[in-house]
Amino acid sequence: MDYKMGVLVVHGMGSQGPDFANPMIEELNDRIQDSSSICWQSAHWADVLTKKENDLWLKLSRENDLDYVRIRKFVISAFGDAIAYQRVPGNRHHVYDEVHRIIHQHLRELRDKLRTGMNATQKDKPLVVIAHSLGAQIISNYIWDRQAEANATRRKRGMNRYGRTDFERMKTLAGIVTFGCNITIVQSRL
Repeated sequence: MDYKMGVLVVHGMGSQGPDFANPMIEELNDRIQDSSSICWQSAHWADVLTKKENDLWLKLSRENDLDYVRIRKFVISAFGDAIAYQRVPGNRHHVYDEVHRIIHQHLRELRDKLRTGMNATQKDKPLVVIAHSLGAQIISNYIWDRQAEANATRRKRGMNRYGRTDFERMKTLAGIVTFGCNITIVQSRL
């Protein structure tokens, strides 16, 4: 398949399945004139926290008769994601890093699909990101890390966890579409 571009779809807060983006992708494919030229990739990262959130729910509800169960589960699932995603000073294992590792994996999968049939000298195809809610903050952080930190100390040490290609380092990023996102609010207060 000769794709013209790749689209990475990143989900927001809460429990999501790996197929979270399928209904939206189907709807967009019905509306886009040449949808066969787009290579889609869902970036599912929720499993990083699902087990911990489920364990917390079981611990809280095991010996307590709780009201408002649906709301309580929502708070643990949705807000737990946002809280856990933050970097904690002194903590060596960050959910932040694990989520970014998964985003990187999905980007590599998308790049592999886009490069099918291409020779090594051809440039990477453009990338568009569609992100919802916390997914928009995640991809914003990911892009910053790839483009800013990749040029600093890690490169000096010969480390290259930020990707070996322009596509992985987000240099072919052609656009970002966000919805349900607070980045402009957060950025404007800085």
